[in-house]
Amino acid sequence: MDLSVISLIVLIAVILVAYKAKINIGILALAVAIILARIGGISDKDMYSSINLNVFWTLVGINFFGQCMTKSETLSLLAKKIMAKVPVKANIWPIFSFIFTMLFAMLGPTTLLSLTLVPLITIEIAGFIGANQECTMILTMLGGIAGRMTPLGGNLAGQLALAEGYGFTEKAEMTPIFFWNHVLVCTILAIIYYFVFKGYVRTDASTSDKDAIKKVEVLQNIPPFSDKQKICLACFVGYILFYAIFQWHIGFVGIIMSVIMILTGCVSQKDVIDRSKWSTVIMVCGSGILASVVQSLGGITILANIIGLIPNITVLTGVYSTISGILSMFTHAMSVPIPILFSTVEETITNLGGTRLDMFRCLAAIGSGAYIGMTCPMSLAGANVFSCWTSVVNPDEKTQQKEFSKMILFAAVSSILAGVISSMTLKLFS
Repeated sequence: MDLSVISLIVLIAVILVAYKAKINIGILALAVAIILARIGGISDKDMYSSINLNVFWTLVGINFFGQCMTKSETLSLLAKKIMAKVPVKANIWPIFSFIFTMLFAMLGPTTLLSLTLVPLITIEIAGFIGANQECTMILTMLGGIAGRMTPLGGNLAGQLALAEGYGFTEKAEMTPIFFWNHVLVCTILAIIYYFVFKGYVRTDASTSDKDAIKKVEVLQNIPPFSDKQKICLACFVGYILFYAIFQWHIGFVGIIMSVIMILTGCVSQKDVIDRSKWSTVIMVCGSGILASVVQSLGGITILANIIGLIPNITVLTGVYSTISGILSMFTHAMSVPIPILFSTVEETITNLGGTRLDMFRCLAAIGSGAYIGMTCPMSLAGANVFSCWTSVVNPDEKTQQKEFSKMILFAAVSSILAGVISSMTLKLFS
């Protein structure tokens, strides 16, 4: 059997085995990549060169900075202070939850909190004011997903770094396409689900809208910012300024601000290093190396040819998004769908006679679909939000299982809808 075919089969097998065995796909992918490289005659030097250092330092820097801000409880306190002052109205609470969570996630290091802390608050408030808690959960989750594509966070920066590794260096052209298309797709989905889940219907309320905030436990007795938290806030502002205005590498800016917070005693160095998501770094880098080896052996060319059987580029764009979403339902967006599908884009679109802009659109569709698929409760975002819902609602076992199954269906349908929507919205970018 041809080595290119074998490499593609091995790639698919790695994805399946990692999911079934619950092993970090990065470790498995790296081990398999080393063996494949040996069999295929790829030298160690070429293996080393396939390591994308841009992705590595982006993830490390943002992880460090995010952990500093989280461990100091600066951002969680900021979220509580904002939520304690918001006006509430039952029939529009799900929509407000979407908008607030999206904007909060767009701050950058807040992306994790937008899918862990914020849903706890929005779902609990919904219960007190008689808003639809299920719809609130869904729209809060979509808001957190929408905001994850912020230029200030690791999700977009990581995607652009991965794209650069495949020859797409036009960062200035790709950033607005990735960001605005994803926000637009998530917003359209939020509007659809507001009506599907009947977010406009008020349920029985245990208290009035006006008194709801006072009843939420996590919003009671909110302390002022401490001196160390004020330093963290200053570092947060610096983080935004140096990246957004001075265009410094976002990972390097994150490291600098992390060091400042550590040296000033705002956080412990041990806590930051120990709590950083090294598993994610390994996951992304390891799978990227395997994808590079498979590409060198010709496996990605076969995959690109299969995908290229779809002759219409507009339809292909939507298909890319849907495939990416389905894969993310059971994996991590940055570990499987994004690096693997990114590697097929240039060859696929070139074979179809497409332009560079068509390639950017496909990349954006893949990135957007991947994060929408993560709303599945078997993936990271969906699991976090589902956990928040069960904590607040405290459902019986039958109700919990029903909601879990419904969220799986929700993620699958959303992945399909996102593909359809992306195929249309991406035409707006020219």
